Amino acid sequence: MLVALLTALLIPAHRHASLLAWDGYWYETIAVHGYAASPAGAIRFFPVLPLLARWSAALVLAPPGVMLVVIGNAAALLYLFLARRVALAAGLGNPAADLSTAAVALAPAGFVLAMGYTEALFGVLVCVVLLGARRGRWWACAAAALVAGALRPTGVLLCLPTAIEAARGLRAATPGGLVARLAATCAPAAGLVAYLGWAWHAYGDPLTPFRVQTAADLRGGVLVNPFTSLVRAVETPWPALIRVVWILVALALLVVSARRLPVSFTVFAAATVFLAVTARNFGSFERYACSALPLLLAAAAVLAERPRLRLVAAIAAPLILFGQSLLSFTSSYVP
Repeated sequence: MLVALLTALLIPAHRHASLLAWDGYWYETIAVHGYAASPAGAIRFFPVLPLLARWSAALVLAPPGVMLVVIGNAAALLYLFLARRVALAAGLGNPAADLSTAAVALAPAGFVLAMGYTEALFGVLVCVVLLGARRGRWWACAAAALVAGALRPTGVLLCLPTAIEAARGLRAATPGGLVARLAATCAPAAGLVAYLGWAWHAYGDPLTPFRVQTAADLRGGVLVNPFTSLVRAVETPWPALIRVVWILVALALLVVSARRLPVSFTVFAAATVFLAVTARNFGSFERYACSALPLLLAAAAVLAERPRLRLVAAIAAPLILFGQSLLSFTSSYVP
């Protein structure tokens, strides 16, 4: 990814390529100026990451933009560590668990883990939630889920796997255990509601973040007909048609997930893919799909059993990651 960034910087028209491009620019702006002084549309970006950048910048006397990148990279390393533990907790063997770190790091949109994006921190929180739910550590699960709900809009989807896992062994749970399970299940929604409540106070409409996000030039609606996007993909081969390929890969990995991983994992992945394919022109599909960790664990499980495919992936994945990174830094591809 650094090679891709340096390559972009050598191109005269892209000498301002940065790890704070695209969403990173918005998070930096919010961290520095707050929502009120940021450009219109900033409200669609949830507050946890810019707040962390602002507070940590004040603590270490560094620019918030620098802290965004530091937080992202530190969280990415922790994400890789935790992803292996989630794989083992999901019942995968050591070979697949070992490959899960590579699957996370070298996923098609894996380069955003090193940028000023929420993906790395969200990955950490997803791991804590799934591990906590599988191991019955409900309060740790609830704390991580609460933060995830206020970190990004899709954080609320973590209600699904926690609810499924909380239902297991429900009859044997103590009253205190029931409260903990309920807290974990509701925590992602509580994080979302907290931010929407603030938006209601600041903008007079609790749904402002979603109304901005569903504008015609962004998501394009609450749920956009994917067949309409598919027609557009055929008419405009790049990049939408390339995303159709990744959609097919994601669907195949969903099947693997259904066969190899716990039901709660597959439901979370399916919900994430559904939201991604119902965005206008499949916008940012790779990034959203890669935020569904179970898909990456399914990929690791497949690669662990197929040495030849693993060799192909070992060669192709870094090249694809480099190519998509370079396209992003040269403003040809929106991650």
